[in-house]
Amino acid sequence: MSVCQPRIMFYSHDTFGLGHLRRTLAIAGQLARDLPRASQLIITGSMVAGGFRLPPHLDLIKLPALSKRGDGRYKARTLPLSLSRTVAWREQMILEAARAFQPDLLLVDKTPAGVLGELLPTLRYLKTWRPEVRLVLGMRDIEDDAKTTRAEWEACDARRLHEEVYHRLLLYGERQVFDPVREYGMSEAAAQKLVPCGYLGRRIETRSPDAVRRELDAGGRRLVVVTAGGGGDGFDLLKTYLDALDCDQMPRDLHSLLATGPLMARHQRELLRSGAGIDQVTLVEFTPDLLVPSPPASLAISARVGRREGP
Repeated sequence: MSVCQPRIMFYSHDTFGLGHLRRTLAIAGQLARDLPRASQLIITGSMVAGGFRLPPHLDLIKLPALSKRGDGRYKARTLPLSLSRTVAWREQMILEAARAFQPDLLLVDKTPAGVLGELLPTLRYLKTWRPEVRLVLGMRDIEDDAKTTRAEWEACDARRLHEEVYHRLLLYGERQVFDPVREYGMSEAAAQKLVPCGYLGRRIETRSPDAVRRELDAGGRRLVVVTAGGGGDGFDLLKTYLDALDCDQMPRDLHSLLATGPLMARHQRELLRSGAGIDQVTLVEFTPDLLVPSPPASLAISARVGRREGP
């Protein structure tokens, strides 16, 4: 690895929600501050990757998007392609990116083999032709309940990858709080590679409350923010909130900002928009400014909505 100008490549599959990409961007932002001459490249399937503020010297490669069904199976999100063709295309894009970028370090978020094994050709290439590249897997402390996680790891050969392929396993958490070695039955070889990193923080740039209120035309009313994250499963939450606004028990001095999330189905978003026809509601699809450093003084509910396209 070049000490002065390292090249760092990230894989973040992002088939559901925004958590993988947010975590990857938080790490990339800190690396940009610690290693200002580093070049960074994120490979992602997120539909909104370009909507976030990016640190300097970082670029993105957008993979054809996949979405996850309720039964856990994947499908092409928007393109009229079979799942096998879409995954084969993504697989080739990831491999060509590694060949062209020639990273010094590859940091993989959560899925050691990638979605449906799409990362395996790249891992084989790097292990065979560029063995000096450091391969690192970032792990959430709690993947799922122990039984489900163990079954998933067996299905995708994760244990072998932990032991034989990756040089380090970064644990985003503390073993005193939740120990994946014990809960998921990790081997001694994998446990020796485990590096607890604590819980990841994020630098959050915020605008003043007055500026946000002016954009929303909220005046002096109390502001309610309703967000369902990526929005893929958020329709019922936001629809329930809109229905509740008609109840007599709801305060009248509210302005509600509802963010559907970029992954909500279009017809569901339109249903919410048609039901948000009052002046005190603003509906937005996505904003990178949703995170706040601490809960606001006004009422806050985790979900998003409105009468017009918002900030």
